Amino acid sequence: MVVLGNSPALAAVDLTPLRRIWTIGLNRVCRIFRPDVLLLTDMPIVTEEASDIRCHTGPILTWHGLRRCYVHEMSNARYFELAGSMPRGALRWPEENAGRIIREGTTSAYAMQIAVLAGASRLGIIGVDFSAPDLRSKRRDTHFYGDGRLVRSTGGGGWSPRRERFHKELLTWAASRGCACFNLSPFDDTPIHRAGWPKMTVAEFVAGASPAQREALDGPEEGVGAVVEILGGEVAGDAEDGVGVPAPGAGVDEG
Repeated sequence: MVVLGNSPALAAVDLTPLRRIWTIGLNRVCRIFRPDVLLLTDMPIVTEEASDIRCHTGPILTWHGLRRCYVHEMSNARYFELAGSMPRGALRWPEENAGRIIREGTTSAYAMQIAVLAGASRLGIIGVDFSAPDLRSKRRDTHFYGDGRLVRSTGGGGWSPRRERFHKELLTWAASRGCACFNLSPFDDTPIHRAGWPKMTVAEFVAGASPAQREALDGPEEGVGAVVEILGGEVAGDAEDGVGVPAPGAGVDEG
């Protein structure tokens, strides 16, 4: 499974091979690639990317506290529950799909945890470079769609010791659940590399997928139902907590 963020890395590689494996895309990813699952948690994204979000036919994952909006009216919306703020002490990693996701502060962190909980044996990340602050300071393009235009912040911020700790510990937690993690970024000097994830190209990651994984999208279970099953989710309102929890009504935006 591959998680796609929104850094310029997405414009620097051929993403076509990723259509052969399961993908979770974040926020504005539909501008360049249509993932199997779309994950978003912020009202600026909900507003600015409404056209692409409404057109997405696969599962749309968001957190239980997303402010009431059109997303809650979509039959393919699914929900996950976030824990409180990320603790300074030991991280309490979710044990099952019903467990609360660690609230690290970025959509990529939530997607990674969900992928591991879903039983992925391999997790790749691309477009998760945390490079925007560095690129802005150098007056360079910050987004994969190319013009460097700054959009409203959706929170998260840049790299930090806390963020580095989270990604290093996620590597260990994923391994304890039988999931190997890889950084598929074509860059060598962006902040995410400080987390120490093994490097691999997109082509190498896809080539290493098992025949069953490569053929998953061609089988009889293709579609929303198969993706939700892989993610361990339920139709909105059918589960008490975890992936699939019903939205409680109004909430605050999560960065």
